Amino acid sequence: MFILKKILTPFFLPLSISMILFFSVVICFILRRNKTASWLLTIGIVYFVISGYGFFYKDFLWKYERIHPVLNIEKIVKEQSVKWICVLGGGVSADKEVPVTSRLSTGTLIRLIEGIRIHRLINGSKIILSGGKVFGPVSEALVMKELALGMGVNEENILLEENSRDTDDQAVAVKAIVGSAPLILVTSAYHMNRSMLLFRKAGMTPISSPIGFLVSKKGNLSPGMFFPSATNLETCEKITKEILGLIWSKIIGQI
Repeated sequence: MFILKKILTPFFLPLSISMILFFSVVICFILRRNKTASWLLTIGIVYFVISGYGFFYKDFLWKYERIHPVLNIEKIVKEQSVKWICVLGGGVSADKEVPVTSRLSTGTLIRLIEGIRIHRLINGSKIILSGGKVFGPVSEALVMKELALGMGVNEENILLEENSRDTDDQAVAVKAIVGSAPLILVTSAYHMNRSMLLFRKAGMTPISSPIGFLVSKKGNLSPGMFFPSATNLETCEKITKEILGLIWSKIIGQI
């Protein structure tokens, strides 16, 4: 199921859909179906513009990233009721010739830094670094551990979960470590809703700690706001993947 999902997902991403529409237009022109080609070309241009400018989906993403609240660290520290912190991996590189900070994806790096920050504020807390070998020779958890140690975290306070390949696997694996104890769940804001659903389904009581928000409060107008950007395309791709993952999890009964 995991491999099937990874194969199907790219076909529904913005650039893939645009390319499919482009080749369909070419085929229609070759077959002299000019009216169909015109419609497909129009759809492709509109879709690409929406993705590049962030129309519509940014308002949705703003609300989606805020379904679960940011962590109230002051309350947690005061009550001393939570000892487990779980950081979900989100991609790493196996290239050992670059610094460890460059081997972690941007999302993973932000999650790990937040997890370490929380750990330093909560006396006696333990960090679970979760993420197995997805398509590479090294686990996400192991690379995260390397950076955590380099940032001063004691090895005795780090637990690795290296067998999972997806969020549903992570939920089951972490449940085996913490049992019914509450834990702080650290992951990207756009990924938090599905993660919370899966961890609750596994029988845990996670406390959300979303990080790396893709959409923030609007500041002053800038010239760049009037042009499409690769950043918006990347954001559209991330939220598309996440919604597809959510739908997939519901279809196969994971949530």
